[in-house]
Amino acid sequence: MRWLSLFVSSLCSLGVLAAKKSPAADSFQDFHTKALSATPVKLNDALYKQLTATRRDYTAVVLLTAMDAKFGCQLCREFQPEWDLLSRSWIKGDKAGESRTIYATLDFSDGRDTFMSVWSSVTTSLSISRDRPHC
Repeated sequence: MRWLSLFVSSLCSLGVLAAKKSPAADSFQDFHTKALSATPVKLNDALYKQLTATRRDYTAVVLLTAMDAKFGCQLCREFQPEWDLLSRSWIKGDKAGESRTIYATLDFSDGRDTFMSVWSSVTTSLSISRDRPHC
C-alpha cells in the first residue's frame, strides 16, 4: 500500500513538471500579448535581449532605427510608416499567433547599447532572428 501511494504521488509530481510552460513559450506569449495591443512592439535594450535570446521557438523581426531629428536619418522617417503598416497587417491576420512571429522596433534613443554591440555605423537596419528547432 505504501508503494502505491508513493507511485501515485510521483506521477502527480511528473504531471506538474510536464504541465509547466517553457521560458520560450512564456516569452513568446508575453510579446504576442504586447503586439496585440500595440504593434510593432517598442523595445529597449533589456527587451531586445529578451526577444532575441537564444533557444526560442519563434521568429523576431526587429527594425533598428533612429527616429529622433538630431540623428538626421531621413530613411528612418520614410520607412517607419511602411514598417508600422506591415506589422499591423501581420498581427491583424495572425491574432492567434500561429506564425509565431513578433514584429518590433528598437530606436537608438531606447537601445544605444544594443546599437553599439550590433551595428554602430548604420542607423536603419532590419534584423530577422530565427532560432526555431522545427525549421
